[in-house]
Amino acid sequence: DMTEYVASKKRFEKSQIKGLKSLFAWNKYPSKDEVLDLSRELKLTVKSITGWFTNQRHRDKVHTEARDRLMSSPAMQRLQGTKVVKEKWLTNQNGLSRQNYRPYGMDEKVPYNPGHKKTKFNDYQKAYLKNFFIQKQYVDDDDISELSAELMLSPKVLRIWFQHARERKKKNLPIIPARGRGRGRGRG
Repeated sequence: DMTEYVASKKRFEKSQIKGLKSLFAWNKYPSKDEVLDLSRELKLTVKSITGWFTNQRHRDKVHTEARDRLMSSPAMQRLQGTKVVKEKWLTNQNGLSRQNYRPYGMDEKVPYNPGHKKTKFNDYQKAYLKNFFIQKQYVDDDDISELSAELMLSPKVLRIWFQHARERKKKNLPIIPARGRGRGRGRG
């Protein structure tokens, strides 16, 4: 049905988000009856509610994994005064070694690319960087190289991200801007 499809693509109102978040805090996997009740109460389709819950569970999982991985990172271990074996940490959760991945070194120049597009960070990278920034706002070369290897981003991109995050904090703005449509530069 086309009307249900169009209705599921609308943005949620603040009151609807508040209702969705309150049920999510109580139960991350609501039953069909709970979803139907919420659908009537918030005037949303069942499809949009189930989609919101699926996306919210994914965001929570990514945020938790990034925070847990960050807290075991060499940079955080140094910050807490303990030592960790870097090679062991650079092996990801699935046991796949990242030794074949070589980020741009501190002495290597990143090739100039006039057609460079804005870097798109995935959810894991955003959550990881945000948690790292909360712990440590000024990064040194060791932090940059570890972040570069973990997130597979160039050191230059990471330095710029931290500069922007410090500026946003200074202006009392959220560290990671909300995804808004039609704002900022670009084709709108």
